[in-house]
Amino acid sequence: MEWWWCKRSRPSLLLVLVDRIASALMQNVTLVASASAAASWALSTSWTAAGDLGWLAPARLRRRGDLA
Repeated sequence: MEWWWCKRSRPSLLLVLVDRIASALMQNVTLVASASAAASWALSTSWTAAGDLGWLAPARLRRRGDLA
């Protein structure tokens, strides 16, 4: 059984708009997810470096010997 929209040679404006909106939303979701993953990695790396090497620790903590 053929449906009426299968006979059209080009898609309707509504279908094109829905498709464009859906693809834009998916791109934004992907962008936000990768930015969140990058920020999470950067923070975990920075805090690990701060704990291990004292790079981000205040000088008063290093002077007191609270950080190894």
